[in-house]
Amino acid sequence: MTMLGTVQPPDPTDGLMVTGLSLIIKASQSYVSHGALYIKNGKILGSGPEEEVLALAPNAKRVDGTGFVAIPGLINAHTHVAMSFFRGLGHGPVTSANGQTTMIEDLFYPVEKNLSADLIEPLSYSYLIDGLKSGVTCFVDSYSFSSSVARAMERLGLRGVVGEHIADLGGHLPSGRDVWLKTRARIEAWPHSSLITPMVYAHATDTMSPKLLSELGAFARASDLPFQMHLSQSRGERQRVLDREGLTPVKVAEAAGVLGPRCMAVHLVSTDADDVARLVGSGSLAVICPVSEIIYENLPPLKLFSDLGLQWSLGTDCAASNDTADLIQEMRFFRLFAKELGVPASRISPEAILRSVTEVPREVLGLNIGSLEAGREADCVFLKSDLGTEPIDELVVNLVHSFGSRHVRHVMIGGRWVLWDGQAILAKEEELSTAYLASVHEIKKRAGL
Repeated sequence: MTMLGTVQPPDPTDGLMVTGLSLIIKASQSYVSHGALYIKNGKILGSGPEEEVLALAPNAKRVDGTGFVAIPGLINAHTHVAMSFFRGLGHGPVTSANGQTTMIEDLFYPVEKNLSADLIEPLSYSYLIDGLKSGVTCFVDSYSFSSSVARAMERLGLRGVVGEHIADLGGHLPSGRDVWLKTRARIEAWPHSSLITPMVYAHATDTMSPKLLSELGAFARASDLPFQMHLSQSRGERQRVLDREGLTPVKVAEAAGVLGPRCMAVHLVSTDADDVARLVGSGSLAVICPVSEIIYENLPPLKLFSDLGLQWSLGTDCAASNDTADLIQEMRFFRLFAKELGVPASRISPEAILRSVTEVPREVLGLNIGSLEAGREADCVFLKSDLGTEPIDELVVNLVHSFGSRHVRHVMIGGRWVLWDGQAILAKEEELSTAYLASVHEIKKRAGL
């Protein structure tokens, strides 16, 4: 029998049975210590105890996965993958006279004004590869020239939910209603593969007019698309919007009609109890990027979120404010940070943390991923256990606290191998690195960095 650790990835075309696995089918179920996965035509047709799954297709091609842990592909709920050229630059203090953080306005925007569509695809490679190697199979990404981001994802075989940056009252590049109309037309004649899903993205309440924000929200609802925006992402945004509208950012979003079950509200670091209650009442999902939020400003009021029942998912943001795309590491950090802030154990159990990067965001995104249940798309991550992860009594606990990106060996998306033995297999990493570094050099030259 072929071993899962062999040099060549086994061909899944006519069906593949992987046996001998430690298997996390979904966060809310106990793990299976001697499990199997049966994958065919891009879908999971069986998962569970080995003898039960073998009975489904006794003659299927078998691969021995002994020593491997299989988990659902992780969903990174908020990224700007093309911003990796900022890596390492977001750690110095960038503040105004009143002490508010102005990194976005004083560092990011001036540099980003030099971006062009030809640079975005290669600039995306670094963060996408980094995320893939930490078990991320789906990136929820928003940025300018988003079609170029989508092409980078397609080249690597990744799943993505992609939104074009829209902001008519400021921001790094002109992206008002004219850009929105072009974006809307592209969504209606979607040019990308089935791996890439469109999303409506509004930058933030301080860079969006209420009128255009309302127009984007109405289109997202009518088209049944996910909607994402930065919301109360800083004290500065909150104060600017209060000065301009007399309302908090959350109330502006509510008045514009964008809150709701398919709304992903990112950061929320400057919210109060009334804001949170409105988010809960609307069914909106909070997206927390803990490392980025600490580097940039501060964590949101997680205890308040928990007390009022706000549901959350996790993202890593971007290399400008979180130098790594390692979502496994982010899971552990979030659990520890939230514990320090007094969040009850039930909200931050390892199982709840895993749900926040699988089942929770998949419901808002409307994707058939996020677990290894039969009928789901075959987005699977195979991690190799070692001395640093043993003994395993509760696998989900070990996943969050003992495993890391170094344990991710193989990744399959939609039934196709995209990472094997820790290396991307649909594109040569040396070529990606050359293109990426050339684009980093070009944007820094244009910006005078």
